[in-house]
Amino acid sequence: MTPRSRRTEAPLIPREVLFGNPDKAMPQISPDGSRMAYLAPKDGVLNVWVGTVGQDDYHPVTHDQDRGIRVFFWAHDARHVMYLQDAGGDENWRLFSVDLETGAESDLTPFDEVQVQIVHHDKHRPNELLIAMNLEDRRLHDVYHLDLTTRELAEAANGGDETALEIFGISGSYLGKGVSILIDILNPERIVIGSVYARNPHLFDNACRRVIEREAIPSASAVCEVVPAALGDKVGDYASLSVAMNQ
Repeated sequence: MTPRSRRTEAPLIPREVLFGNPDKAMPQISPDGSRMAYLAPKDGVLNVWVGTVGQDDYHPVTHDQDRGIRVFFWAHDARHVMYLQDAGGDENWRLFSVDLETGAESDLTPFDEVQVQIVHHDKHRPNELLIAMNLEDRRLHDVYHLDLTTRELAEAANGGDETALEIFGISGSYLGKGVSILIDILNPERIVIGSVYARNPHLFDNACRRVIEREAIPSASAVCEVVPAALGDKVGDYASLSVAMNQ
C-alpha cells in the first residue's frame, strides 16, 4: 500500500495584491495630445497625475487623502481635468475640476445629498458639459448645462479680480442696452433673465442699471423690474415647452 502523496500548500496571495491600489491605471491623453493623465497613489491614496507626453515631469494634480479618486476625464479644452468624488461612500458624487494652468481645484456642484452624473461633453463645445443632478427632487435627475468659462470668470470676479469685473461690467452694459429696447417697445412691469445673469446678477446689475437709466424711457423704466430667473438655467427649457404647447 503506497502512502498518500502529500499535497503541496500553495502560498496565499497577499490581500494588497487583490485589493490594493495599482501602481498606475486609466491613462488618458489630453484632447490636444500634449499631456497624459493617469491614476496613481499619492501617500497611499489614488489621485490624478498629469505630465507632458514623452517627458518625466508627472506629478499629482489632485490631493485626495481619504477614499481615493476612481473616475476622472479630460475636459475638451485640454486645460481642465474633471473628477467625481463622494464622501464616505454615500455615492452622492460631486463634480470637481482642476485648472492645470493655475493648479486650482474647484467643487463645481457643492450640494449636500445630491448625486451628479455625467451626461455628455463634446469636443465642439470644449468649455461646456451636460450633467444630471437630483437637486430639486432626490428621486429624479434633471439635466443641467455647466459652462467652465463663465463659472471661473464669475469666481474671479467675486474674488475681486479687476479684469473679470471689467468683463462683467462690459457685459452688463450690453445687457442694459437690450433691456432698454424691450422697456421702450413693450413697457413691461418685469423682465426675467436666466443663464449667466441668473447665477450672478450682482455682477451685472450696476452697469446694466446705469445704461437703463440713461437710455430707456424714464416713465417706463421706473415701473419695470429686472430680476433673475428663479428657474435658473432651466428657464429657457420651460419657455420653449410653453411655446410648443401653445402652438
